[in-house]
Amino acid sequence: MADILNYSVGRNAKNRADDVRSVQTLLNLIPMNQLYGRVPSNGVCDMNTQNAIDFFQREVMGIRIPDGRVDPKGKTITRLFAVANNVANSRGITSANLVHIREHHTAGQYAAAKKIPHHTVVASHQASQKAQSGSGKVDNSSQASLLADLKNPKLWAMLDTIAWAESGDYNVIYGKGTFSDFSKHPGQNYQGSTAAGRYQFLKNTWAELAKQYGFKDFSPFNQDLGGAALLRRREMIVPLLNGQLEKALQLGCLEWASLPDRNISDPNTNPKSHYKKPKNPGQYQPAKKLNDLISRYHTFLASPTKRY
Repeated sequence: MADILNYSVGRNAKNRADDVRSVQTLLNLIPMNQLYGRVPSNGVCDMNTQNAIDFFQREVMGIRIPDGRVDPKGKTITRLFAVANNVANSRGITSANLVHIREHHTAGQYAAAKKIPHHTVVASHQASQKAQSGSGKVDNSSQASLLADLKNPKLWAMLDTIAWAESGDYNVIYGKGTFSDFSKHPGQNYQGSTAAGRYQFLKNTWAELAKQYGFKDFSPFNQDLGGAALLRRREMIVPLLNGQLEKALQLGCLEWASLPDRNISDPNTNPKSHYKKPKNPGQYQPAKKLNDLISRYHTFLASPTKRY
């Protein structure tokens, strides 16, 4: 692999324009658009570019706590080039020209690259893991990537805010007090709802998360991981990291009834949930005021309930 970078790119890096543009070009060849979208090839290491680097390190490289940095001749640029090169070859783009696509690429080439199935990247990642371990087994880093999300102060502040709005503790059952057996989701139904735990998981929602991420119990730790997974599911992370708090909360109202839906009512004077009352479908459930949620978020961001 030829030298691609002269200086480091990403968090706490020099971020020279040509180096940033090279990293952006490689990132744009990899079908990660489901989460972060195509980053601008403008030579500026903005939040979108930083998010894409973090995501690549977590989901493709399996790094539990990404440093968000791409160093010359480092592990991240080596893997990034290898995966992008694999994708590029399938599109007829030669290795020699890979980092210079920006000089002659067409919109069609980028459009074609975006259509490459996600399994192309996954297969490359799995093959690399097998080669490194020699066991033929692929490490499951899904929970590790969720843990990395919990270490982000903004994401944890959002989970604190949701917990405040929903229940406030790990042992709460909606409308029925508390529980003490954390070996499984309580599954108790009260007025049409099975919500339980710090983030008021419905029984079916928890079953889906447990299957996807391998949660073995309903412990507080797994509940926190599950909360992070729901932030992903509702696509709240990118706007949250970009400082678009109101947008993140609006996306979250599809998951949590305590978050107001601005499409139904004024979120401050008459906040209402996206969901109607289980036993009275003619009425929307009450929700917290948007200003109160924003205030709580900033309070938790300054003084988190705990740190991972």
